[in-house]
Amino acid sequence: MSTSQLNIGGGVDGVGIPGIPADSLAALPSTYPNVQVKMSASGHVIEMNDTPGGERVLIMHNNGSGIEIRPDGTIVVSSTRNRVEVCGGDNSVIVEGDAHLTYKGNLTLNVTGDYNIDCLNHNVTVRGDKTETIKGGYKRRIAGSSADTVAGNRSETTVKTKTQTQLGDLNIVTKGRTGLTTEGNMDILSGAKMIQTAETSYVNSSP
Repeated sequence: MSTSQLNIGGGVDGVGIPGIPADSLAALPSTYPNVQVKMSASGHVIEMNDTPGGERVLIMHNNGSGIEIRPDGTIVVSSTRNRVEVCGGDNSVIVEGDAHLTYKGNLTLNVTGDYNIDCLNHNVTVRGDKTETIKGGYKRRIAGSSADTVAGNRSETTVKTKTQTQLGDLNIVTKGRTGLTTEGNMDILSGAKMIQTAETSYVNSSP
């Protein structure tokens, strides 16, 4: 078996690494004279393996960082510390299968231009608070239905005019108290019949 293995967090068998198949990290067979290994005095390794079923190319630092090309064409890149990529032009990434990104720390994404997402379904789970700061306008178009569920309190503040256009029916159902307060004029207009009813008392007051 080939003894030179990249340092992959979670173990060589991939246990504890979500999204990484175990067979992408499993040890491969190597038989003499089908494998050529060059190792420096400090432990740097370059391996060319032609063993049937174990064909691979390995370039590995003595700390376990490196790159491995496996028999099925899989490429494994491991960095035990930081990894830096600099691209002076365009960068395209095409994945024909599923993709998984796992960050055990914080993730910061800086985009100086537009940020566009085109997908089928979009699911987001936030285990803590969520804050959005929009310095420009905000538009949202929903072709289907929309539903919001808030387990706690909810407040909405609009500094200027707010206009709500309802082309269908509008139902407001409150299990508690409903308060409506305005410092200016109030107009309630109905193009058809208007019904107002109270179970206990109904009070109107004006100076």
